[in-house]
Amino acid sequence: AQEAPIWSEDFNGGLNGWTVRTIQCGNITGPAIGRWTLSSASLNGAAIPDLEGEFSVNTAVDYSVRFSDGTNQAQAQARYTLTAGAWGSNLNGVTIPLDTTIHNVNATNYQTLYFTNMDMEQDAFTQWGRTFLGLGSPTFTIDGNTLTIASSDNAVQLAFTKSSSCGVLWWWSPNGSVRSGALFNPATGQVAINSATASNGAMVINADFLTTQGLQANVPTGPPPYPQYTSELISPRIDLSGVNVPVLLSFFQLVRFLNVATDAPAAGLRTSLAYSTDDGVTWSEPINANDGVPVNVNPPLQIQRVFALPDAQGSANVRVKFTFSSDFYYWAIDDIAITELPRYDLRVNTNWFAIAPNFATPISQVEAVPFWADIENVGASTATNVNLNLSIVNNQSSETVYDGNVFYEDVDAGVLAENYIFPTQLDPANLSIGSYTGTYNVTQDSTDFFPDNNTITWSFFVTDSLFTKEGTRTTSIAPAAEASFTYGNVFYVPNGEGLYARHITFFVTNVTQLVGRSVTTYLYKWQNLNGNNSAEPAEYGSAPIAFNAYTFTGEEGTNPITIPVDLDLNPVELESGYHYIAAVQYYADDDQRMNVGGTGLLNYFPMTFLTDSLGDRRYHTALHVGQSSDITFSLVGFSPAYGTTPQVRLSIGDNPDYEGPAFITSSVNNQLKEDILEVFPNPASEVVNLRFMLEEAQNVQIALFDQRGQVLNIRKFDNLSRETIVMPVHNLPPGTYYAKVSTPKGFKVSPIVIAR
Repeated sequence: AQEAPIWSEDFNGGLNGWTVRTIQCGNITGPAIGRWTLSSASLNGAAIPDLEGEFSVNTAVDYSVRFSDGTNQAQAQARYTLTAGAWGSNLNGVTIPLDTTIHNVNATNYQTLYFTNMDMEQDAFTQWGRTFLGLGSPTFTIDGNTLTIASSDNAVQLAFTKSSSCGVLWWWSPNGSVRSGALFNPATGQVAINSATASNGAMVINADFLTTQGLQANVPTGPPPYPQYTSELISPRIDLSGVNVPVLLSFFQLVRFLNVATDAPAAGLRTSLAYSTDDGVTWSEPINANDGVPVNVNPPLQIQRVFALPDAQGSANVRVKFTFSSDFYYWAIDDIAITELPRYDLRVNTNWFAIAPNFATPISQVEAVPFWADIENVGASTATNVNLNLSIVNNQSSETVYDGNVFYEDVDAGVLAENYIFPTQLDPANLSIGSYTGTYNVTQDSTDFFPDNNTITWSFFVTDSLFTKEGTRTTSIAPAAEASFTYGNVFYVPNGEGLYARHITFFVTNVTQLVGRSVTTYLYKWQNLNGNNSAEPAEYGSAPIAFNAYTFTGEEGTNPITIPVDLDLNPVELESGYHYIAAVQYYADDDQRMNVGGTGLLNYFPMTFLTDSLGDRRYHTALHVGQSSDITFSLVGFSPAYGTTPQVRLSIGDNPDYEGPAFITSSVNNQLKEDILEVFPNPASEVVNLRFMLEEAQNVQIALFDQRGQVLNIRKFDNLSRETIVMPVHNLPPGTYYAKVSTPKGFKVSPIVIAR
């Protein structure tokens, strides 16, 4: 249940007293660009009393205005042209009714064209307000740091002094949309916040639009740095003098960001918040507004955030500040509220919980897995009988394969309980091929105020032959400092006897820019002999155990690229107890980048730190930037805490023949008789029939593989004997596939040819 707010802001109709301070404004330059503060105003030569105002030229196409005469105020944002000293506003010709908010949103690109929030006397608006809003094509003259705007008859004279070289980059969106951008959703240009009151307005900063104005031709080319933006959105004064309990700040947001700006409030803070209890004279340390959110997450994150504001209660002079500090993409904020700190509120912290060492692990390589997660009491009272449970469920059978608990007894208010290891580990004997979901859930005696943060879920797979780390591909990765790099993933092989490394799979997002260029794939056998965060040549024998090469054709499209581990197709035997680094190397003599697909959604660092504390570390990624014949890999990638994971996969099997199925034997060592299964038609085009002729009813699993050994489909049947199973294949490209049928008495592998 959400408590009634002490204070709230839904941005109904505009900025509502909020202010903007921009520190970095990218590549937006020009003599008119910036914030101009009103220094004098006159009507027919007489001073206009008590008039305050600001005129802000924000981009090459946008401006905004705010002014007040002490009792009346108005604000507008619109588009403009500036030609030969004449200021042309798209508000020209618009009849603006007073005491109302109007807006116009371009239906093509969702760019906010204008809005006004009027509260002033008609006479004043008629006399000088229209000039202030840019109506009537007033003259626009700049002399150094002085700007003069005059009505066409020169009756109104408004003089401004430049207060900043950056305009107001936070923009009021009347419908919660983020406006157009060249790098997101270019088909429609619309991305919108999903807040409860989005329809009455939200605040947005869109770095994509600020740099590109929604035009693909304006997208920066080459490596970063790109134009950077650091801009603060600051609340009006908030009176909490009558509040005597701790308070929380909550807000709804839509967020996506890329590289951190140089003038960020603190290292790595792309989106942050701070608060003041002395009316903005001093501010708290900046708080990471999106701790744990991956860089370049797509689709963007829609989420409500809640933060404590220590010692804000009792102050009559509270302000809050939101700061965007990145080069791309955007941050939308709405429905901000301050509420009393709830009495009982536990949470599982999203930035620290252990997951499986791989997103997908071959069944032959599963091992015991330890777990931990941090919990925190963010309520005002002691939580009693606190328990953290982890359950792992087989998604196919709904069977619980792990159920563990950490019991904390009582956890005092404000306490972070960290690094408690679950007393039992996941038993590999409980796993079979399929997908699994893990759920951490914290409970206490009392009813939790905000149960949504009590639970965290995550997933992993057990496969027949494939190692993966990245799971869902959400981003592309390339070093900023160098075009050349070697990047891959680290996979531990506890049971290598009788198995071979077969294929490496990788994905590149910009293949059309790389036509004719080549990459090399490497497989290293490695043990960390000195316990540091590097894989050094002496530890992997100074050379890979296998390599291959691939040249881009431009026809790869959105398909992963899979090639044999060894160039000469020699068998590459695996050994037990080693880490294997599957890596892709790209060398360039120019600035042309190669962008490897990957994800930032999976945080392996807690797992890595946990296994290290237990003396048997499991690693994440391996990265070397630059060209070198003597590569030392960094094992923390681009960041030890939230490093992105490349899509570089390794398939293994007991078949040394790269053209055959991954496995020619099985943990069940009996091959079934030839006449128990008939596959027809073969070749096939739309469907394949599998006719079983089993002597007695048995449980049967059918797994379909491609030539790389990747599992495409798994189906299970109970008590099957003499029946025909229809398997659709219309969605598979032509080629050779393998159907592996497993029963308690053995297995059989049958090739299937799809031809059209």
